[in-house]
Amino acid sequence: MSSIGTLSEKSIHSVLKEYIEPNKEYHEVRVGNYIADIKKEDYIIEIQTQQLKKLIPKLNYYTKIGYMTHVVYPIIENKYINWVDPISNDILERRKTSHKGVIQDMFKELYWIVEYLDNPLIELDLIMINAEEYKYLDGYGSSSKKRATKIDKVPTVVNNIISIKSVSDLKIFVPSTLKNEFSSKDFSKEAKCNKKWVSSGLKLLRDNNIIKIVRKEGNLIIYKRNFE
Repeated sequence: MSSIGTLSEKSIHSVLKEYIEPNKEYHEVRVGNYIADIKKEDYIIEIQTQQLKKLIPKLNYYTKIGYMTHVVYPIIENKYINWVDPISNDILERRKTSHKGVIQDMFKELYWIVEYLDNPLIELDLIMINAEEYKYLDGYGSSSKKRATKIDKVPTVVNNIISIKSVSDLKIFVPSTLKNEFSSKDFSKEAKCNKKWVSSGLKLLRDNNIIKIVRKEGNLIIYKRNFE
């Protein structure tokens, strides 16, 4: 447990960096006023676990001077929670969470990167992982789990990597199981994603001509794929 970071997800970042490029010579390389996570010749990889908007200054600079840039965004597909004794650091309990991460979880961040996807120098890679989350058993309530201190999340398996090279590739976010015409409720059910982000996700897909509105049924908007 001493190797696990505190109150961050730095292990996801560092483990994925090692997974993508084992040679540390290419890690944390200065490019102008910025530090790239990985740089090899004219090729850069940036791993961002959240807040993609923070990458915008880097992306503007990298592409301006001609670097091919991959933005890697991890999505936790399957997660186990480990409850840790705050005094002994022993793991007291381990259980699998019921939620299964899906690519549509990216909707909460996709807005910040979408305008860059038609730039031939930028590619977005969604890396689907399994992870172990560690929390101290120091919270409130009879179980001591409410508002418990988060320690870290550690990736254990890479299940898949989905590359988005252009705006047209955003069609990957439309579940293949959807009917020809569908509502936001249908989309949420088939994607099995957080309902909180469905409206903004559908707007983004509509704005980029991946789907279109075909009609309204009362207050319900009916959409249709805009691709074969």
